[in-house]
Amino acid sequence: MIATKRPVEGLFADASGFGTKDRTYILAVAALERDVDQAAAILLSGRDQDADEVVAGTFARQRLTSDIAQLIGSIRPYDWQTEEDQKNATSLIETILSEFARGTHEFADGGRQTFDIALVYVHLIGAGCDAEADKLLTKVFVEPWRAGLAVELDEEFDHYVPGNDVVGDWAGKRLSPSAVQVMAELLTTARPSRRRQARIDDIVDNWRPKSAVKLCDELEKRGQARDAAMIRERVVSRPDLGQVAEAVAVWWGRLPGARSRELLLDAAVQGRGGPRSVVEIRSLAERLENDELLPKAAGDKLRKHALVDGCAGDDLTELLFSIAAKQRPDAAEKFARRMAVAAKDRQVKTRSVVCYIRSLRQARSQKGSQTAANLMINELVGDARMARVVAPVGAVLLRDEATEKDGRSILQRYLNRHNAISDKDVVSVFRFLAVMGMLDAEFVQGLAGATVGRWPATRRREAAFALRDAGMLDLAREVLPRL
Repeated sequence: MIATKRPVEGLFADASGFGTKDRTYILAVAALERDVDQAAAILLSGRDQDADEVVAGTFARQRLTSDIAQLIGSIRPYDWQTEEDQKNATSLIETILSEFARGTHEFADGGRQTFDIALVYVHLIGAGCDAEADKLLTKVFVEPWRAGLAVELDEEFDHYVPGNDVVGDWAGKRLSPSAVQVMAELLTTARPSRRRQARIDDIVDNWRPKSAVKLCDELEKRGQARDAAMIRERVVSRPDLGQVAEAVAVWWGRLPGARSRELLLDAAVQGRGGPRSVVEIRSLAERLENDELLPKAAGDKLRKHALVDGCAGDDLTELLFSIAAKQRPDAAEKFARRMAVAAKDRQVKTRSVVCYIRSLRQARSQKGSQTAANLMINELVGDARMARVVAPVGAVLLRDEATEKDGRSILQRYLNRHNAISDKDVVSVFRFLAVMGMLDAEFVQGLAGATVGRWPATRRREAAFALRDAGMLDLAREVLPRL
């Protein structure tokens, strides 16, 4: 009768005559049986500190989830005027959320069922108590939490609020060790869902690099090495070079073996919308060199991975010279090969190849510059499918006194490869030289005679016929005078 019938003011006076245990029981029953406003008055009274925490815990364990959300919404600390009232309200909410989430004992013995947790979260959001809802999940996932809990809650939320990824979004905002564990469980044990890819996208786009690294570590422990590798590659391909450098630095010491690190640098160079520019690679390499977690050689390793798509040529030369002298020969070989392939595939303009060779020749004081130029030329003439690139590069270099020798060498060496290039390649080269008019006609005719004109008889005849059929009769006669 005292618990259910007495007015709130009289309740405390009447209950004070009982011992601690009975007094606590009376107040707990009152908090359970009365409406939310009266329950709030009882819980906020602060008149019986011995009983307050027990009463609040009883309320959290046994009242309807909607009542709990309503009470929290009505007593939030910023709704009170005095500091003491704010303190009481804050303490009460903390007690209710803690008891609701975990109980006063181990999780298996305390806290509410997962569907209750999901329901009170939804009610709190509906009451405008977003911060308290977030705090509820934070208390639920205080480590150690039982395996499978994240997936169970995710399924409950999928039922109550199917359009929202409540658990995944919470993990993405918190990025605490516990949040990393939650996301790892969602990615490894949750049933396949439309949210999985969205979660991965959020991780690779928005998670702090260190948190993403820890998540990948956890995924690998759970047998998800493929997902970990995919996330790692996408994180280091972010546009923000500072975040990329941080991610590379943290992962560097964790990856087993040189091959794994090479793959990491490959991904860092690739970027998102296409290969990073040479300028970006130089900037990123400098960041790596300044990171205490990385060896100084990491910057040069990254530079050597640079892709050349869209480069201007002279910028690649500058990148080459920023590499330690001992590492330049290997880098120069890689750059030459990539430039040749990129030019053939139209990923760089032929003038970029010209600028690369020219800038290397001009930098004679730099160790390895002339070898690098020779490597580039070797790559051009060594591929029979380079006719479209060889002709303009050779012609432009020929017109410059400083690189005339290189231009002549490129054209002659390519056209002398009778056992590799086709009649179509011959026509392609001479059509460019004739149509563009960049070189003297007499020189072009002499070039035809000195190269194709010395091919074995059968091949020479075939090439001459091809030139004639393409409308270049004068050149055909240089190759086969009796034509």
